[in-house]
Amino acid sequence: MKPEIRALGIVLIGAFNPKIFHPYWMKSVGLLTDTEAGDSNVELSNNDISIFSTDWMRFEVTQQRLTIVSEQHPYFDRILDLTCETFRMLRHTPIYVIGINHHYHYKFNSEDEWHKIGHTLAPKDCWSKIFKQPGMQRIEIVSPREDNYKGQLLVRCENSKRFFPGIQIHLNDHYEIGEPKEIISADSMVEILEKQYSFSYKKSQEVADVLLSCAERD
Repeated sequence: MKPEIRALGIVLIGAFNPKIFHPYWMKSVGLLTDTEAGDSNVELSNNDISIFSTDWMRFEVTQQRLTIVSEQHPYFDRILDLTCETFRMLRHTPIYVIGINHHYHYKFNSEDEWHKIGHTLAPKDCWSKIFKQPGMQRIEIVSPREDNYKGQLLVRCENSKRFFPGIQIHLNDHYEIGEPKEIISADSMVEILEKQYSFSYKKSQEVADVLLSCAERD
């Protein structure tokens, strides 16, 4: 089953200078083409926040948080490259936390298929003793990391706000690099992101496949 929408978001927590992040700066250092910079939509650009979008990604940064998101699967690798190359240039930016976020939206042919996932992930035996028509809105499962990094994996399954009957599956692949007072650069972030992106991508597909299989059970 193919998703109606698949999105990748990279979230960084650190200490940023939002004013730097502008399409024309990215063009000047070779991260965006002339056309991409010229056609970009700049919503805000000041010392506190910068927001702009191109036809394939949305970029938002405050003094504490940076987010890059794309809903165009062919550009996912470029999101990774853009993030890593940006902070190779701005390597003295301290970054403490990484979130690699994967979003899948699926639309079902029938409400019966849609309900099967809810009934499997959140059985109603207990809830039916309390309510006449209990229904799952959202479920979250957290797992400690099984590698050598600090952090966790969080999976959320909830009703899609964009398709009915449908669900959204979200994997947050979360890495804690260190305490703010310990971090003086972006080097560890770049290293982790480049090393772990493939794992994160494959894990998100595994999560989506397993949860969707719940709708196929008899």
